[in-house]
Amino acid sequence: MKRITAAILTFGLHAAIAQTVANVYVQTSAGVFVYEASKSGSLTALKGSPFSTSGQLEGVTGHYLISVGTDYIHVYSIESNGAVGKQISEINTQDYGGSECGNTTGNGAVLDHTGKYFYVQLNSYNECAAWQTYKLEANGRLEFLNDFEYYSTADGTVISSTVPTTSGNDSFAYGVFPNPDGPNGNTFSAFAISKNGDMQQNQNFTEQDPLVNPAQTGYYYRPELVEADPFGHLAVLVTDSSVDTYNQGQLASYTIDETTGGIKSTNTWKNMPYPFVAYPTSMNMSTSGKFLAVGATATEGAAFLGLQIFNFKGAAPLTPLTGWLLNGTSIDRFKWDQDDHLYALDYTTGALYVFTVTSNGAHEAATSPTSIPYAPYGSLGMAVVSK
Repeated sequence: MKRITAAILTFGLHAAIAQTVANVYVQTSAGVFVYEASKSGSLTALKGSPFSTSGQLEGVTGHYLISVGTDYIHVYSIESNGAVGKQISEINTQDYGGSECGNTTGNGAVLDHTGKYFYVQLNSYNECAAWQTYKLEANGRLEFLNDFEYYSTADGTVISSTVPTTSGNDSFAYGVFPNPDGPNGNTFSAFAISKNGDMQQNQNFTEQDPLVNPAQTGYYYRPELVEADPFGHLAVLVTDSSVDTYNQGQLASYTIDETTGGIKSTNTWKNMPYPFVAYPTSMNMSTSGKFLAVGATATEGAAFLGLQIFNFKGAAPLTPLTGWLLNGTSIDRFKWDQDDHLYALDYTTGALYVFTVTSNGAHEAATSPTSIPYAPYGSLGMAVVSK
C-alpha cells in the first residue's frame, strides 16, 4: 500500500512539474518576482520572491538574468527552478568604447535570441549615442566585443534609437529614431550583426514602404513601433506623414532581405488594418510568429487603452484575430511563451493578465489577472522563459 501511495505521490509531483510551461519575471520596487505559469495560465509566485537585484531587468536566459545599472551590467544565476540566485559577474560600461557618450540609464538594452550576445545603449551627454556589444560566456562572465557611435543631428540634438528587435536569424536589428518634429519624421534605425555577434549600423539598409493612398500625393509612411518574427519579416506600426502629429496608425508587414538587411512591403493603404487601440505604445510578436499583440498606455487618455491581437502571416497583410480586449486598461508590456500564452502587464495597477491565444481567438485565464504585490517599473521590467 505504501509503495502504491508513494507511486501516486511521485506521479502527482511529476504532473505538477510538467504543468509549468514558463517562468515569468516581473521587476518591482521590492525586487524581481518569479511566477510559475501553468498550461491553463494560472500564476504561482516562486518561493523566495521577490529576489534582490541591482539595476534594470533587461534579459533572462535559462541560466542567467542580466540587469543594467547607471554604469554597470550585472549577471545573476538562474536556479533550476527559475529562482534568481547570486550575482555571478558585473562589468563597467565606462571602461570601454562608447562611454564618452554617457551612461546606460534608461537608454535600453537587448539580448539576442541565442542568449549569447547583449547590446546596451549609452547616451546622457547629448553629444552622441553608442551601442556596446558584449558576449555572455558560458560561465556568466561578460566580454566586451565592440561599440559604434552616432552623433548629433543637424539641429544639435542627439536622437537615440528605440530598443531594436532582432531578426529571426540574428543577423539584423531594427528600431526607430523618434523625431516627430524633424522634416521627415521618424525613421528606421537599422543595424547589422556579424557572425561573432558584433552590432554596427547597417550601411546597406534600404526600405520600400507600403503604398500610400494615391489621393495623398507626396506623402509617405513613417515607422512608430517595430517587431520581428522568427522567419525574416517585420511587423511595423506606421503613421501617415500627411498628419502632423502621431496618429492611430496602421499595421504593415515587411520582408527582410537576408543579404543586405533591407526591407520592403507589398502592403497598401487599402489592406493594412487600423488597431482598435488608438495611439499604440507597445507591440510584441509571439514566439511562433503567428500572432502580434498591440497595446496602449495612458499617454492619450483612458478612452484609448487596452490591447488587440492580430494574425501575422509573413509578407501578407495582417488581419485582426480579436476585437478590443481589456478596454480601459493600460497595457505597458507584453511577453509570450512557446505555448502561445500572452502575458500583459499594467504598471499602473500592478495587474498581470494571461491569455491563451489560438487561431480561434484569445481566452483569458480563469485566475487572471494576478496582482503584483509591489508596483512594477522600468523600460522592460518583465521577461518570460519557456520550459
